[in-house]
Amino acid sequence: MSKLLAEIAIIAITVSSVFAQPALIGAPVLCGTATDCVTCGINSTVQNLFQIQNSPYCIVKSCSDDPGTNLNGWMCSSCESSNGFQAYGSGKIYFDPITSSCIASCSPGYHADSYNNCSPNGGASVGCGTASSAGGACVASCTGGQVSDATNTCNAVISTSIAGKDVGCGTAGNAGGNSSNCNGCGASNTIQGLFTASGTPNCKLTDCSANPGSNLNGWMCKSCNGVAGAHSAYSAGNLFSGTTCVASCQPGQTADANNVCVSGTDSTNSSGSSFLTFAFVMLLLCLLL
Repeated sequence: MSKLLAEIAIIAITVSSVFAQPALIGAPVLCGTATDCVTCGINSTVQNLFQIQNSPYCIVKSCSDDPGTNLNGWMCSSCESSNGFQAYGSGKIYFDPITSSCIASCSPGYHADSYNNCSPNGGASVGCGTASSAGGACVASCTGGQVSDATNTCNAVISTSIAGKDVGCGTAGNAGGNSSNCNGCGASNTIQGLFTASGTPNCKLTDCSANPGSNLNGWMCKSCNGVAGAHSAYSAGNLFSGTTCVASCQPGQTADANNVCVSGTDSTNSSGSSFLTFAFVMLLLCLLL
């Protein structure tokens, strides 16, 4: 009987190994260095859940595993499209510290920082401060440029904006000065307002760490691609195709002056077509003569 049970156990283990589901790896996110993923989490436990891929990008090793209390913004962003564990979800690329969950957009009063975590905007009412609050006394609210932390202490707000690279979409201004405007950087005032004028005739995206959403275009891809700490939307390349940044245009497409992939003429096919037309005309002339 014991021999039979042992044989059944061996068969069960063999079958389970055959039908075991492979780990669902995450998408690349820009939290690595040239050699490791130490900036993908606050401790080695979280960092070890990632593996480096195409430096400086890292991926979550297994989105099918329960992240538990290790969950953070980089994990939400890497696993949002993997159909992995229920903690992740399509479009939920930010980590909400209030609910300790992945969400699609930060709650009012919060903004997405460069680590895809929702951080408070600042200036909210606080309880009683400690010695590090304004003057070391109890205050009704934090002063400008300060934010209340989890211990109800007012601390200086640290800017998380990450500027992009200069791109040539600005309107030329005075020699030696900045561009007069960035009207050539987008089709609407909203997109143009995301850029800051730099050395004429250039502009640069003001904050590459923010989610571009539906505003994404070719100039934004070019300005933010490769910038450390930039949003994952820019990681794929410096050209724009359809709704995403890409490294190169598809066959039959070329990049226009705005870094957008558009349908182009294949010169090889065009030349071949012209040759065939010429040959056909010459054949008709020979038959007529």
